[in-house]
Amino acid sequence: MMGKEAFKNKQGQEVTLDQLATLAPNSDPSVIQEKDGLPFAVVTANITSSDIEKVTKQVKSTLKNIPFPVGVKYSFEGAPEQVNEMIYEMSIALSFSILLVLLIISAVFRGWKAPLSVLMCIPLAFIGSVISMFIFNKQWNLATLVGLLMLTGIVVTNGIVLVDKIERNIASGMALEEAVLDGTLSRVRPILTTALTTILTLLPLALSSSNDTVISQTLGIVVVGGLISSTITSILVIPIIYQWMHRNQTAPTPKLAVKGFRFQKMKMEEIS
Repeated sequence: MMGKEAFKNKQGQEVTLDQLATLAPNSDPSVIQEKDGLPFAVVTANITSSDIEKVTKQVKSTLKNIPFPVGVKYSFEGAPEQVNEMIYEMSIALSFSILLVLLIISAVFRGWKAPLSVLMCIPLAFIGSVISMFIFNKQWNLATLVGLLMLTGIVVTNGIVLVDKIERNIASGMALEEAVLDGTLSRVRPILTTALTTILTLLPLALSSSNDTVISQTLGIVVVGGLISSTITSILVIPIIYQWMHRNQTAPTPKLAVKGFRFQKMKMEEIS
């Protein structure tokens, strides 16, 4: 077949390859490469698609159906392996970020109930991301993990703002139900404003056709879908969880009232 390949000379005439050279089959490899004492061959290909993970899955599924001789194995290197390593590292970073957030919130609120009520909205926010990815029929890749990492910080920030207001209301002497209701109503506007501005910022990316490795459509879809569900959970679920976890807690005496009581007691002692 190679012998019938045609070329044009300077005069414009077509000349076949078998007229220029003698072709014969040769089974000997031109270069012998070894790894760990075993010979191996490198097969390279350029991936024209931007969805590297999808192409890698297709290649792996195709190779599984090919019967290889005994002792022949294959492995992936290059871009597919780098993407897998980045996904693994981002998964570890996401886990450590949640752990660090839990430790910081526990130190700030000096307990475990308030931080736990804040962190409960993280998996509920991920539900919105999963549903949005299912609706748009997108593949999970490195961009989605980056989006989940961004979403974790935004969700926790909204939860901290809400729980901090509730904690301040209880410290001022309000009853639990009143403190939760007042804190939720007073934080609805900033939470909705933060979520709406972020959604409007990432909405063009979510509706675009960008398929880069990190800054892609899937990043916008994950964050926008997660923000919609996290906003609902921040306003509705967090107050319910907080009130349920603190149902047996009594409201502390306001510090101002304690000081006034001590002042009155000192004056009564002086009069007597």
